[in-house]
Amino acid sequence: KATVSVLYCGGTIMQTHPILLAILAVGVKTSKVELNLHSIDLEEHPLAVCNDGTAQGYYISDNASGEEDEETWVMHLEGGGWCWDQASCAERQSQSYGLTTNKTWAASVEKTGIFDSNPENNPLSKFRKVFVPYCTSDGWMGNRAASPETENWSFRGQEAIKATISTLITRHNMGSPTPAKFVFSGCSAGGRGAMVNIDYIPEILSGLSSNVTLAFGILDSALYVDLQPITPGVTSLADQNKGVYTYANCSGRVEGSKCGDIYQSPSDRWKCLFGAYRMPTLVQRYVANAAQFDSYQLSVDVGSVVVRNYSEQQTDFALHSFQPATRQAVATLTSAFSAPCLHHCVTEELEFWNITTDGLVSFATAVSGMLSPRSTPSVVVGNCTENGINCGTGCNPVTQPW
Repeated sequence: KATVSVLYCGGTIMQTHPILLAILAVGVKTSKVELNLHSIDLEEHPLAVCNDGTAQGYYISDNASGEEDEETWVMHLEGGGWCWDQASCAERQSQSYGLTTNKTWAASVEKTGIFDSNPENNPLSKFRKVFVPYCTSDGWMGNRAASPETENWSFRGQEAIKATISTLITRHNMGSPTPAKFVFSGCSAGGRGAMVNIDYIPEILSGLSSNVTLAFGILDSALYVDLQPITPGVTSLADQNKGVYTYANCSGRVEGSKCGDIYQSPSDRWKCLFGAYRMPTLVQRYVANAAQFDSYQLSVDVGSVVVRNYSEQQTDFALHSFQPATRQAVATLTSAFSAPCLHHCVTEELEFWNITTDGLVSFATAVSGMLSPRSTPSVVVGNCTENGINCGTGCNPVTQPW
């Protein structure tokens, strides 16, 4: 059966089709890494729990071959949306149960992207890898105990991060006997969690009396832009952030921050959870990935990512509201990669190196540039703005075909 594809200025937006994906994958060399599940000890870290009170956990590459570099560790937070009030959390429990508990986690997972062991693709290939599954529904930002007001759900994203770092130090000898550098990463909700927590990581490491220092952050698909959706009845991303700030008690990741010093009014504190407001204020080194047609944000704002079915209104919003707003937000950052592509969350996929923009630069290239602490931060922005959605010549998604 023939596969339908729609061309936009040299890029291709494709319908999912297994034969097409197999053809596209030919010649793409990946070396997925297996990571094994470990649980946080709740006797040592009683607050590091999922929504339902089960223990937070993490997957780690066990380095049995001794080939990984113990001097640099990469800890990556999983994404997966969130909820912001009783109604949205009830819906999440029924529709995304696996993101609220540890009861569905596999004993091991295989990952590519920043986890891939092929140095031809991945500049982080030789580093020790940790993948932290998401079960707190708060974008890794909350710190609220279970109560009748939360339908007996906990929101402990902050504690999950602290407990995982502590356990890597005590159980896996991160920073001992060799001093270690720590790369703090996340994608989607995990990227927003990394963004909101990164300026607190040096204090966490210092409090643990560790021999570990923060190198930089990888903030993948965390740059929300503040637009009103054209989708009827949808809760805007701004209103979601306002809800999460209160419902999950995220104030501890605003207090003492540069962003909190700027947005001091109680009615504005939520902005320090929101990419377009928080990311420009970050103190620690980071590199961000921000697609100019972020498929998740567009799915909220226009109701779909299937571009071939867009109405004139949806197309106009994507081209004349969303893309310009994203480009303007990216211009306020110190280090970023922004391709004019329709995608979301590349750090666990082939798109980490497979999506490129001007000069064949990929997000992997941008991350590579951060490995030297003396590197000069740069912002790489793809520059096709008038030739349709997904207009970059390097927009060829393999695992995220739209």
